[in-house]
Amino acid sequence: MDFAHTLRGFFPLDWLSIRIRSLQAKLSEEPYRGHKRKFLAVAFLITSISFGILAFGQAREEAIKSWERAHLPSLQVWVLALSTRGYRTLSDIGEIQKLARSLPTTLDSEGSIWVDRDLNWVVLYHDINQALPAHIFYRDIRKKPEAWSPRGIGWAHFDSTLNEVDAMLAKAPKILRKKAEPITDPREIRY
Repeated sequence: MDFAHTLRGFFPLDWLSIRIRSLQAKLSEEPYRGHKRKFLAVAFLITSISFGILAFGQAREEAIKSWERAHLPSLQVWVLALSTRGYRTLSDIGEIQKLARSLPTTLDSEGSIWVDRDLNWVVLYHDINQALPAHIFYRDIRKKPEAWSPRGIGWAHFDSTLNEVDAMLAKAPKILRKKAEPITDPREIRY
């Protein structure tokens, strides 16, 4: 018998060769098992981060919308914004009641905006608990509104209404004025 045959019969070397054969069999069945787990971990991490970003965006949008519903533009903001664009407040009770009859609804939620087709009239429901809940703005009182359209509630609709009014005013013809003479001081001595 040769020397290799004697070493083969030795118990620790025989166990080692059996273990090597079993490892080869396992590796041939699933060669990338460790890589598969790493790939799944990375995929799970990327998926969880993307869901976190989406959830953050949704929560942010909901928080902004709830703040806008809780903090509507005040009546003073409306008066200032529309008065700078040439609108006046309607204060005659008879005219207010006539216009209130022509509005599609008289029970609207607080802060809702209604505008006529020509943007000549703007109606704001500012306090629904008062006898006259609507605050009415007009540019030309002689032009009666034909059709009303709702604009919505909140700051976004406030901005969109003002942008529409600004666009309408930009299209309106400009009033030509005579060039003013320079103002002189009557106490000034001229030679």
